[in-house]
This record gives sequence, structure tokens and C-alpha cells, in this order.
Amino acid sequence: MYKYFPFYVLCNKRTGVYFLLVVVGFYVSSCAAILTKREKVVAVTSSVEGTYIYVNGALECQTPCTLTLKPKYCEAFAIEAKKEGYHTKQKTIESKLGVGWLILDIVLTTFLGPAIDGISGAWLRLDTQALNIQLIPEEEDKAADSSD
Repeated sequence: MYKYFPFYVLCNKRTGVYFLLVVVGFYVSSCAAILTKREKVVAVTSSVEGTYIYVNGALECQTPCTLTLKPKYCEAFAIEAKKEGYHTKQKTIESKLGVGWLILDIVLTTFLGPAIDGISGAWLRLDTQALNIQLIPEEEDKAADSSD
């Protein structure tokens, strides 16, 4: 009766069910891209309040603060904590592959999910969600040198 595509699909039960399954399959085809945020948040604290936090050389915030980082494949974030009268402290936050998302994508969605999540980087996570940076005063070094 209705041979035009939209009407035929919706009016024919069997075709309508298949069409609905395909639409739902495409909708949930990339678990990580739908269920996670691309940007990750890292809480940063330090032993000295007001410590300047640099990410890859750019000033981002003063402690206590939160950093919003976007993980990338094979890249790490160089974190530096600087405060007048204290030694500079360096840390590294690495991007890691979330293996659980990869397995879910392969099991639930076969090809499309891994392709979407792999290209978008939705599988990636950071190796830490919080940094607590302990700064060492420069005065302690001078006192140790003068006692020798």
C-alpha cells in the first residue's frame, strides 16, 4: 500500500522492528563517546596554598584548584608547581587507554563503536584524578649546607 520508504517502514511491523533495531544500534554504537566526557578533571592541592600550577609550560591556576585536561593518544601533561621561596616540583600525568571501554565497544557494537570511540579518543583516561604536591622550602637546603 505505502511503498514510499518512511511509510512502508513504519506501517510494516517486521520492517519497522528491523529499522528500529538499526536506529537503536547506531545510537548506542559508541559506549564511551556517549557515556563519558572527553575532558577529564584533576583536583590539585599543595602543601603551600597559592602555588602556581603550570601545564605544559602555561600557567593554569593557583592551588587549590581543578585542571580540565583533554587526553590525547601517546601524550602526557607536564605539571609544574612553582612558589617563591620553594623548589619547583614537577609531575607528569599520562593519558591511558581505558581497556574496559574498548572491550565493551567490541562486545556490544562490533565495528562502529570502536571506530567512533577510537577516532574521538573517548577511550582515553588520565592516570590520576588528584594531585597533592609537597613543596620543599629553599631555606632547608641553605641550612643543611651551612651546617657542613
